[in-house]
Amino acid sequence: MSEGYKNTDDDIEEIIAQVNKYKQEKEKLFGEKDEAAQKVSTSVYDEQSTLSPEPMNKAQIADMIKSNLSDNDDDLGIVLTPPGAEADRVKAKEEPENDGSQSPEQDKQESKPMNTKPKFELDENKLRRAEKKYKSKKKGTKAKTAVLFIVGIVVILLAGAYVTGLVMTKDTFLPNTYINGVKVSGMTAEQAAQTIEANGNHLNKLVFLKNDGSSITIPYDKFGYRFNTTDLVSNELDGENNYLYFLNFFKDTKVEVNLSGAYDEEQLKEQVANASFGTKQPTNAKIVRGSDGKFKIEPEKEGTAVDINKTVNAAIAAVNSQTQNVDLEKEGCYLKPSVVSADLESKLSALNKIFDVTVELDFDYTTEKLTYDDIEDAFDVKDDGSYTISEEVIWKWVDGLRKKYDTLHKTRRFKSTLQGEIEINSQDDYFGQKDAIFGYMLDADETAKAIADAFKSGESTKMEPIYYHNGGYYYDTMGQVKHDKSDEADVITDLSRINSYVEVDLTNQTLWYYQDGKKVYECGVVSGLPTKERMTYPGIYQLWMKERNKKMEGRTTEGQYQSECSFWNYISVRSIGIHDATWQASFGGDRYTWAGSHGCVGVSYDSAQYIFDNIPIGTVVVMYY
Repeated sequence: MSEGYKNTDDDIEEIIAQVNKYKQEKEKLFGEKDEAAQKVSTSVYDEQSTLSPEPMNKAQIADMIKSNLSDNDDDLGIVLTPPGAEADRVKAKEEPENDGSQSPEQDKQESKPMNTKPKFELDENKLRRAEKKYKSKKKGTKAKTAVLFIVGIVVILLAGAYVTGLVMTKDTFLPNTYINGVKVSGMTAEQAAQTIEANGNHLNKLVFLKNDGSSITIPYDKFGYRFNTTDLVSNELDGENNYLYFLNFFKDTKVEVNLSGAYDEEQLKEQVANASFGTKQPTNAKIVRGSDGKFKIEPEKEGTAVDINKTVNAAIAAVNSQTQNVDLEKEGCYLKPSVVSADLESKLSALNKIFDVTVELDFDYTTEKLTYDDIEDAFDVKDDGSYTISEEVIWKWVDGLRKKYDTLHKTRRFKSTLQGEIEINSQDDYFGQKDAIFGYMLDADETAKAIADAFKSGESTKMEPIYYHNGGYYYDTMGQVKHDKSDEADVITDLSRINSYVEVDLTNQTLWYYQDGKKVYECGVVSGLPTKERMTYPGIYQLWMKERNKKMEGRTTEGQYQSECSFWNYISVRSIGIHDATWQASFGGDRYTWAGSHGCVGVSYDSAQYIFDNIPIGTVVVMYY
C-alpha cells in the first residue's frame, strides 16, 4: 500500500467531520437541511464499506464529495486540502527560489511529502458571500414567481374580457361605429336602421333648383318611396370583423350608406310633369338693324320652360343615386335657344357687307346708283341671319328708270326725203303688237335679278343696263344711237342724228339707203295690201338678220299662204322683212293697193340682193306713210 493511503480511516473521519460541520453551518445560515451534505456523509461510509480491499485515497474521497454536493456548494467555503499541501505552502513562503546551486538530489530529498493528514477547511469570507448570493437568488426566485402569478391572473382576466366582448359584439355594431353620422354602437341592424331613419339621416324629398333661385320640392311619399335601410345596414354589419372589436375602442368607424329603396316610377314622372317649372320659352339670338343703320346681333335669352323628358330622367337619376338636389340648369333641363350669338357671326358679316354695297347702272351720259337704303324693303332678314331679296321691289325701282330712259315706241321727229320733217308713231298691228322695235327698253326682270345678285355677292359693282330682247332681238338700238346729255329731257326723239339708215316712204312706195348722211341707193317697193290684217305698219325698225332662200308662210282670214325668196332681210319682231318678190310685175306707184303683200316690203331681185350684200345688220329702217 502506498504512502498516500496510510491512516485512511482517520482521514475519512476527519472528512466526515468537516462535511458535518459544513452541513451545520449551512443549516445555520439558511435554516434548511442540506440533503446533498447528508448524502455525502452517508456516501463516504457506504463507498468505503463497499469498495475493494484497496481503500480510497483522499483524492477519490474529495471527488466523491464534490460529485454529491450541489453545483454551487464549492462557493460556500469548503476547501479540500490534500495531504502535505499546507506544509508545501509554508515551505514555499520560507524558502527562496532554487537558483540552480542545489543539486537535484537535494531537491528530491527535501521535496518528499510530509506525513500530514488531509482535511477540509471552511473559508469564512466565501461562506459570507455565498450567504448573500443565496439570499439574493432566493429573493429573485420569489419575485419572479410573484410576477408570473400576476401575469397569469392578468392573462386570464384579459382572455375572459375578450371572450365576453366577442360574445357581446356577435350580432351588434362594434364600439364607436357611426352610419351616416348616427352612432349605432351595440345596436342590431334593425335597431340601427330605425335609429338612422328616426334621426332624419335619409332623404325624403326631391328638390329641383331653378335658374331664378327658387326651387320646387316633391316629397318621396308622393311617388310611393319605401326605403330598404335595414337591408343596407345589415350588409354593413355583416362586413364587420368582430374578432378585432377591441381596436374600435381607440378609433371611430364612420360609414356612409346611400339609402335607397323602391318607388313607383310612373308616379314620379307624373309628379314632374305636373310641377310648375315655368312656361316662358327661350328666345333665339337674332340679327337686327341698330340705330346706326348697321346690323348687329341681339343675344339669345333663356326661358323658364323645361324639357319634361330630360327633367324626368334627371329626377330618376337623382332618386336612384340618393341625391336630393336636381340643378335644372346644370342638368340641361331647360329648353335651349336653337340659335345662339356664335351662330350668327358669319351671317352678320355678310349682312353688313350687303349694307355697304352700291350698284351703279351706266346709261352712257349718266349713271344711276342703288344702295341698301334705296331698296331696304327688298331685304327680308330672318332672325337667324338668313335673308332673301325681293326682286319685285328692285323691279319697281328699275321700272322707274324705264320711264326715264326707255325710248321704244316713242313719237320721233324725222326729216324725210320727199315729205320733209314729219313725226313717226309706232302703231299696233292686227294682233295688237308693235313690230317696230327701235329704241331703248330696259328688261326690268333681268336687270332686277342682276342687281339682286350684286347685293348677294357683297361686292359693289358698275354694270350696263340690260335691255329687253325677244329671241335674238335686243331693244337697245343696236348701237345706232347713244345717250348723251342733250337727250336728258327727251331721249332720242330726233332721228336726224342718225347718219346711216334705210328710209321707206309707204305712200310713195320708194326705198332709199343713206350712208354717212348721203343717199347711196334707191328702188321701188310693193308693201302690204292696205287692210288691217295685211298692211305694213309704220314705225322705226332695224335690220336684225339675213337669210338666203327663205320659205315664207302664214295664215290670214283669206287662207293659208306660202312663198319663197332668195334674199331675206328681217326688220321686225314678228314676220316683216324686205325681200325679193319676183312674182310682182313692177314696183312702186299704187300697185300695193291691189297687189300688195301680206305685210312685207317687196323689191326686185337685184334690190333685195343689194340690201343683203351692202346694208349692215342693225341699220335703222324708218317706214312711214
